[in-house]
Amino acid sequence: MSPDTTHVKRAACVIRRGVAGDAPMLAALGARTFIETFGADNTPEDMATYVGHAYGVEQQRAELALPDAIFLIAELDGTPAGYAYLRQAPPPAHITDPAPGQPGLAVEIARFYVDAPWQGRGIAQALMDAALGEAMRRGATTVWLGVWERNARAIRFYAKRGFHDIGVQPFKLGNDLQHDRVMALAVERPSGRLEAIWIKRMKRGPMDPVENASLVAGKGIRGNANQRGKRQVTIIERERWDALMTELGAELPPSTRRANLMVSGVSLAGMRGRVLRIGGCRVRIYGETKPCERMDEALPGLQQAMRPNWGGGAFGEILDDGEINRGDPVSFEAETPS
Repeated sequence: MSPDTTHVKRAACVIRRGVAGDAPMLAALGARTFIETFGADNTPEDMATYVGHAYGVEQQRAELALPDAIFLIAELDGTPAGYAYLRQAPPPAHITDPAPGQPGLAVEIARFYVDAPWQGRGIAQALMDAALGEAMRRGATTVWLGVWERNARAIRFYAKRGFHDIGVQPFKLGNDLQHDRVMALAVERPSGRLEAIWIKRMKRGPMDPVENASLVAGKGIRGNANQRGKRQVTIIERERWDALMTELGAELPPSTRRANLMVSGVSLAGMRGRVLRIGGCRVRIYGETKPCERMDEALPGLQQAMRPNWGGGAFGEILDDGEINRGDPVSFEAETPS
């Protein structure tokens, strides 16, 4: 998710996930960048009506809490410089032109803005790299967005990034009915990696690292304490654990989380009901693993830091008998259209 740090203009740029405490900042940044972009071409009344509804603090807080959405915030030396808001959503149903990458899971870039003082420093490119990377990690085959038909600069930017115009949708700004061009991009299915395997042989026992493990369909990992039910295996993301350690200024090993598997290159957030393929085996994700008080025993503040956006990982049911090995490829199966 990080930008290319070898590029001089991006060297100080950090892109992170939004958390609940960012709501006031995102409200202010969102309103400011929207007015910067569109204020000169619209009436103050229409702008005030829309901004008051779309960029209130409570609206941002509600959007931050959505399990199938994410804010990516670009910062330079700790100062917010831009953001992107992504959510899982199909392209508008009235558009008959097939979107690139369809059928499959679609992610919408619902908002994408860089604050005026920071434009021209490579932040838009870094933010788009992060947005597409997040979409890939979520298993999306299509990324799409709406852009005002009169915003020629933005349309050129999206076209250079490979987005194609597939139609038009209405957009109501206050009392003014406007039109957005809908642009879409095909995304390659991501392939992650199984980074680590741990077996907990007894309740509250140590997490024993192993190079491989046997999965038993409908039961769990052979030799692991947790068997049957919906919580037959627990999984964490390497990227999320590393981000948590950076946030808290700590260097605890990922086994501290007490999960069975650690993966990289795929996102678990919002994937309830999806099937994760690990090597030749499959796991159906049933839900988010909530962090318990043992996390604070390991590091004060860790439990709270893990709560947003599935930071504690996921749990699921094993669908296939088989062997998994550290280093196996990991990916979400394509979602079957309903």
